[in-house]
Order: sequence, then C-alpha cells, then structure tokens
Amino acid sequence: IEQTQRVIKSLEVEIAANDVEIKLLDKEIQEKEDFVSILRQETAILEQTVNQRVTESYKYSFVGPLEIFLDVKSLSTALRRTKYLIATRSQDIVSLEEYSFKIVDLKNEEEKLTSQKATVQIKRNSTEEEKLSLAKEVQNLETQKLEKDRLLAQSRANEAQLKATYDANIKKQNSL
Repeated sequence: IEQTQRVIKSLEVEIAANDVEIKLLDKEIQEKEDFVSILRQETAILEQTVNQRVTESYKYSFVGPLEIFLDVKSLSTALRRTKYLIATRSQDIVSLEEYSFKIVDLKNEEEKLTSQKATVQIKRNSTEEEKLSLAKEVQNLETQKLEKDRLLAQSRANEAQLKATYDANIKKQNSL
C-alpha cells in the first residue's frame, strides 16, 4: 500500500509538472501565433506595396531619359523626375528584399509554431497516459486496502476464535 501511495504521489507530481509545462508552451504558442499574425499582415502590406511599385516601375521602364527631357518644361523638373525614378527604383529593391526576408521569417515562424504545437500535443498525450496510469494505481490502492481490511477482519475473527478455544482449553485444564 505504501509503495502504491508513493507511485501515486510520483504520478501526481509528473502530471503537475506536465500541466505547468503545457501551460508555458501554450503561452509561447499564443505569442508565436500573434507574431505570425503580425508577420502575415506586414507581408500582405509589403506584397501590396511591392506589386504597386513593380507596376509603376514597369510603366516607367519604357520611358527613356530623352522622353523625360522632352516631356518637361524646365531642366529642374527633369532632374527631379530622374532623381525620383532613381530613388523609387532603389526603394523598390529594398522593398523586394524586405518582402523576401519577411516571407522567409514567416515560414520559419510557422515551422516553429507547428513544431511547438506537436510538442504540446505529445505532452498532453503523455499527461493523459499518466492520468490513466494514476487511475489504475488508485484503483490498485483501493483494492489493496480492501484486501488488507478483509484480511485484518479475518485475522481478528481467527484471533477471537483461537482466544475462545484457548480460554475453553484453560478451563478444561483447570477442571482436570
């Protein structure tokens, strides 16, 4: 019975430890899900921006320096447009790089999230198995206690019967 009680206590400690670990992992998963959600939003915004910029760049890719000079009335306007086109092209490159990095980050975070969810599920399954084992041990303990009580009652009954026989034999011996 004492050994079974020790096993039960050890299982309860393991279950409590798993529950704490599951709660911590659930918290981490929630944080990762929030982070992934934010990354998805940022990626969507970047994708939209990049698509707009690529469209604009495509439109202006056919415009040459001569056409820019012919279309404007002053040299300063032509220089500003040229400077603007150069700046937007470099910004487009930066946006594309940022977009590709965000996509990679998003994939990595989603993989980590999937891995953590699998780990939590394994822990939950382990906890369920330990709870089943705990239930078996509790059942075993109850069975052992009932058997102990039955044997104790039987021993007391035998003791009473033997004491009665002993007392009867003592009386017979005294009478002899």
